[in-house]
Amino acid sequence: MENRVVSKQNMLSLYRITFKYITASTMSTKEKLIKRFLTLPKDFTFDELLKLLRALGFAMSNKGKTSGSRVKFTHV
Repeated sequence: MENRVVSKQNMLSLYRITFKYITASTMSTKEKLIKRFLTLPKDFTFDELLKLLRALGFAMSNKGKTSGSRVKFTHV
């Protein structure tokens, strides 16, 4: 099986096609965050990222007192 690298541009194209048929009034918060994230905004906040990753089933952990700002996301 061949490993494939998917570029951000290809992902954006795929999601644009997917979201083309979903109207803004029927989109869930998760779908709105995904759509916003895929537009690669410069003002996407860490809180928005945290909300998106939690909605996708990830948990954040920062181990120890000296971990500083480093965090790790694992799929639960």
